Amino acid sequence: MISSEIAADGDHALVAAQPDQPRIPRYIDKQVIRRVQSAYSIHSRTITSVDAMAGLRDDWNALAADEAGSIHGFQTFDWCYAWAKTHCSPDGATPHIVMVYHGGRLVLVWPLMKTCIGPICVMRWLSDPFGQYGDVISVSDSYLDSYLDTAWKEICEKSGAATVRLRHVRTDATCHAFLANFCEIAEQPVSAPYLDLTPFNNLDAYDARYSRIQRRRRKRIAKHLEKFGEIKFIRLEETGHLNTLIDQIISQKTIWLRNRGYYSQALTGPHCAQFLKSLADQTDGSLKLVTTVLMAGKRAVSFEIGLRYKGRHMCLITAHDNNITDMSPGRLHMHHAQRQALADGQSTFDLMVPGDPYKQSWSNDAVQVADFYTSLNTRGRIFSHGFLKTVRPIIRRLYHAAPPKLRRKLIPLIA
Repeated sequence: MISSEIAADGDHALVAAQPDQPRIPRYIDKQVIRRVQSAYSIHSRTITSVDAMAGLRDDWNALAADEAGSIHGFQTFDWCYAWAKTHCSPDGATPHIVMVYHGGRLVLVWPLMKTCIGPICVMRWLSDPFGQYGDVISVSDSYLDSYLDTAWKEICEKSGAATVRLRHVRTDATCHAFLANFCEIAEQPVSAPYLDLTPFNNLDAYDARYSRIQRRRRKRIAKHLEKFGEIKFIRLEETGHLNTLIDQIISQKTIWLRNRGYYSQALTGPHCAQFLKSLADQTDGSLKLVTTVLMAGKRAVSFEIGLRYKGRHMCLITAHDNNITDMSPGRLHMHHAQRQALADGQSTFDLMVPGDPYKQSWSNDAVQVADFYTSLNTRGRIFSHGFLKTVRPIIRRLYHAAPPKLRRKLIPLIA
């Protein structure tokens, strides 16, 4: 708290004002002093219900409009509220939205949720694991450390959690340096590749980035797909078509994952489609869900669900017709999706985590992303150091190195 030093003197108080507060007369009523102090104090509160979140819309959106960067799409009100409405419940995950105020003005939003794994309650980013980047939205003035300190104290002392586990924190995140001081890193940082579109003045400049081999491959893919008919790249706008396509994308992606023995907690959840459809219905905010399909004649051969925020296109889900995987329709789709992002004025096409090798040909830069954790009690220390730090990394290494048949057997442990 930014406060004044007060010395009691009967019914009044002697006030020595700090340099960052207005000078108050030496003798003044205590209630007036408290009102002045409140106007210049830093304090926090936590919202723990979905219904209460609705009342935060205006202040949250105003803060994001002024302070959020393009990497903060997963911390916007629209994203968090849509997630909470479809995934949070009294007997499951519960929202914990920490709000910090300075002089009565909202200056920081830290969107979290509390989930319980047996007897262990864990504080996580709201929408983890679907949200790909974790951060806070905050006013970046000289009091930023105080805002973060205030929010962190609220989390540690009032959440009732045993562990705080915050995944996918970029090195350029507002809270990265703060968390690096107070938390441990659970596993080795990974990279999040992205394509910086600003060097390309037009579509011809974008096309020129391809090597001769890449151009030939793209033409060969197009030639194979043209057997089904004319190739068209379509962005769907109508809600009815979007809802149908979202179901189709999730179905095709689930088949692809199952065939390879992979597991996605976000996609296998029962509310994934409902959440995405809810986002698609929100057309009045700065956060936009962009859904595209590559057609070959009347056949939908490849899909993408993307998220756009402040000039950044984030590639959320890609999928394709699993019956023609050998034709590589996803490669041709990615080419059209990046060209469309450039044509629409986006400055970044973000492929996000993990930094898989296939993403290298579609990106020209990357940022490091880390998973942080800290323990708040003895039970949390056992869980954090025993499982998050030791057991889970071993399981993940075995999982990724194993053949598909064995991976399918390890899925329950990863989950």
